[in-house]
Amino acid sequence: MKEIRVDPESGGSAESLILELQNYPRGLDLAAIGKETRWVFRGQSKADWTLTPSAHRANGSGAPQAPEIGRLRDRVLDRMERVPGHRFMAWAAAEYALIVRFAELIDRLGLHLPLYSSGDSIALDQLVEDMDDYIREGYSDRKFEPEVVALGLLAQHHGVPTRFLDWTRDPLAALWFASSSGEGDFAVFALRESSRRKYRGRGEGAIRFHWAPSWLSPYIHRQQGMFTSTTAPKAGYPASLDDSGWPSVEDVLRHRFPSDAGSYLVKTTISASLREDVTDALRNLGYSAASLMPSLDNAAKQVLREARL
Repeated sequence: MKEIRVDPESGGSAESLILELQNYPRGLDLAAIGKETRWVFRGQSKADWTLTPSAHRANGSGAPQAPEIGRLRDRVLDRMERVPGHRFMAWAAAEYALIVRFAELIDRLGLHLPLYSSGDSIALDQLVEDMDDYIREGYSDRKFEPEVVALGLLAQHHGVPTRFLDWTRDPLAALWFASSSGEGDFAVFALRESSRRKYRGRGEGAIRFHWAPSWLSPYIHRQQGMFTSTTAPKAGYPASLDDSGWPSVEDVLRHRFPSDAGSYLVKTTISASLREDVTDALRNLGYSAASLMPSLDNAAKQVLREARL
């Protein structure tokens, strides 16, 4: 991973940072297929957090853990037969149970579940019925069905811990999420999306990209969102993994490209002293909670904030 630091002592500023991020190639230029280098971005409010999804975080990730999935995983392990890979299968079964329960509750509360009106409707009752079997027998992450992936993307975006990690095609949206909350140094990661075929593989962990259709969530659409996941490794993967056993994005890239990981992942760490300047500069460019997460509540909060200026 290539690392860059931006701070006032070395001449860094909010304006120069924004210009630098805007220079990354992104999107799809049909005239340059096969030649272009496209990037996707993720902002994190703490610079020392690793790129580890919420369902797979343990003490080594630095990021907030999700104790709910850990407790559920332990209960699954108590019911499972000790088959090869049972620890990974227990994690996947626990994640599956949370995702399906999320969808079931949405339906029970009479809320809109986008998948039912998309033309790719799911058999929710079958997913619920399968849940008990998976908890008893384990669930292979290699069999994560497309409909569960779609539900998982929606669940992740609303705070349910899953294997998915949020990214965006808009570097300034990533920067806003990094700067608008928290304390201390913050960071923006850039992952070379156009090399995604190189991230695939068997037996050594892999990075997969997942596209969220615009009808799935207006927030995902507004944020130009997409997701990644890392697959469970086989035996022989480096022992440096944290307690969850799943590799982070950094782990996969270091393992697959030991001498060239910096060509695929760039981390820009921004000094805490620039947090307010960055947030103000982005606000002047139209980035806010109301613009990235449009809702009546966020619109009201923005009006009140503007009235206090």
